Amino acid sequence: MTAEELNVDVAVAGGGMAGLSAALAAGEGGARVAVLEKGAEPGGSARLSGGLLWTEPTPERLAERNPHGDPELGRALVGDYEDAVAWLRDRGVEMSERLTELFGTGEGHRLGPDMPTVVDLLAERARASGAEVRCGVRVTELVRDDDGGVAGVRATGPDGELAVRAPAVVLATGGFQANVELLTRYVTRYADLLYVRSNPGSTGDGLTIGLAAGAATSRGLHAFYGHLLPAPPARVTPDRYIALTQYYSVHSVLVNVRGDRFVDESIADEYSAQALAREPHALGFILLDAVAAERVSDPPAPRFPPLDRLEQSEQAGGIVLRAETLDALADQIDGVGGNGLRSVLTLEEYNRRVVEDPRRLPVPRTARRRALDQPPFTAVPVKPAITFTEGGLRIDASARVLDRDLRAIPGLFAAGADGGGVFYEHYAGGLALATVFGRRAGRGAALHAGSTTEVRA
Repeated sequence: MTAEELNVDVAVAGGGMAGLSAALAAGEGGARVAVLEKGAEPGGSARLSGGLLWTEPTPERLAERNPHGDPELGRALVGDYEDAVAWLRDRGVEMSERLTELFGTGEGHRLGPDMPTVVDLLAERARASGAEVRCGVRVTELVRDDDGGVAGVRATGPDGELAVRAPAVVLATGGFQANVELLTRYVTRYADLLYVRSNPGSTGDGLTIGLAAGAATSRGLHAFYGHLLPAPPARVTPDRYIALTQYYSVHSVLVNVRGDRFVDESIADEYSAQALAREPHALGFILLDAVAAERVSDPPAPRFPPLDRLEQSEQAGGIVLRAETLDALADQIDGVGGNGLRSVLTLEEYNRRVVEDPRRLPVPRTARRRALDQPPFTAVPVKPAITFTEGGLRIDASARVLDRDLRAIPGLFAAGADGGGVFYEHYAGGLALATVFGRRAGRGAALHAGSTTEVRA
């Protein structure tokens, strides 16, 4: 059976926020573009997100939040952020006024009225710029020319094989969080026990294709952005990802299934999620006293409504344990697979040391240092949920994919979660990451293809 052939200047693998930004930027630069999206509709994980387009206001702030990220890529993210905001606004994307103190010191905007509307608008704009957007199409292989440069991609779709000839390719497939094999290799032996809090189509296609073409990997292949969610039997569905996220965990003590603390819970819920992913069976227990429990409804950021996340967990079938005494709480923890006695002893030791001498805590606590000793007490069994992987293909600030000798592979670009190394165990905005590097990749791909000599702001 003869494969269908398509001739374009730029092929974009993936139609999420990064892929659509790349396609629109390349199309506005004069390139003929094909977007190949594996899912049934464009949008990827962005379609499921809360819509915050944010990052840190300065490279220095980003380095404080994310000290082990690639500094060159961090400067690109922060330096292009304001242009990316203006670019989206000029293309009709609605957004809130500027929001400050997001997750500490971050700044940004909430896109709206909702993310499905935003990604559908960007797909429409990409088509208007001349891009062909095909859904249900999975890119399987990069095609190279005799000189080692990009010559196109091979893909499969509902009508069979598709051969796309293109001198430039952008990989924007969304990371590898839905690929248990890759997660087991790079992230945790308990990969099959994690929730996937994102698009199920992000199975590492970009990483696999890039590696086969000789690309280098970034640092931080073990790292991911995610959150703690109520453990089974909770029913975790895409429409409840945000409602079930236990953002308040920064006020808690978190123990593993053995009853031991293992992470500084006060840093961030997403930081605790990564640590728990490597603990036995990726199962933990959030421990709260009455004062900490008052924070369970705190909005994660401005313009998010307050929501009782313990109530949301119970409505989803999750377990919330409550008791007037720690001894009674220990019995309940034993009943759901934890070590109740050890959990209570850990909390009591924490309470003593955090008051008497926090420096003597076996696991440090850098913020929110108070004893959790006011009844009633609560315990919530939780599991990590992964939203996107932070490691991926190694790229430079122009979003060019680098080979193992750190030379750019001619015509190959990556953006969003496929371009790794911007974040390392910490996080400062996924939509900003996708938009900034999507635009850089799209513009660079159009220039490489020779379809333009300048691009629009």
